[in-house]
Amino acid sequence: MGRNKQPVDVLEFKGRSHYSKEELQNRKKREISAPFEGAEPPKYLTAAQKRKFNLLAEQLAALNMFSSLDGDTLARYIVADSTLAQIIRDLKKSPEENENLLNMQAKYLKVCKELAAELGLSAISRCKISVPKAEEPPKNKFEKFDAV
Repeated sequence: MGRNKQPVDVLEFKGRSHYSKEELQNRKKREISAPFEGAEPPKYLTAAQKRKFNLLAEQLAALNMFSSLDGDTLARYIVADSTLAQIIRDLKKSPEENENLLNMQAKYLKVCKELAAELGLSAISRCKISVPKAEEPPKNKFEKFDAV
């Protein structure tokens, strides 16, 4: 299994790349850059969750990784993250082993990790989000003779 892709900027910063300049330019062109059109937080979020939604939406938009279509996924991530934080607070209040809370914590950690990867909240997940460009078919050198 190969390594995860790294952004072109990271490769250039490290200076240790086996890619040619042309390959790096092609990879950079394939990296996604969607315009941010603004997104409103859903009404079911609390005030604190709405602030976090707006903060993350602005940060993701600055990286060209967010559009209004991603609002629902971001809201689900924020709800899962808030629930996870509440579970952790409950575990701290009762230090004795509480199997139910520990199971819920494990489930919400998994959900948060999956949603964070889907949104591109980690460098590795941002690298995986790229659209392959279709290659143009080779030109026929005899095509100019067919124009009769």
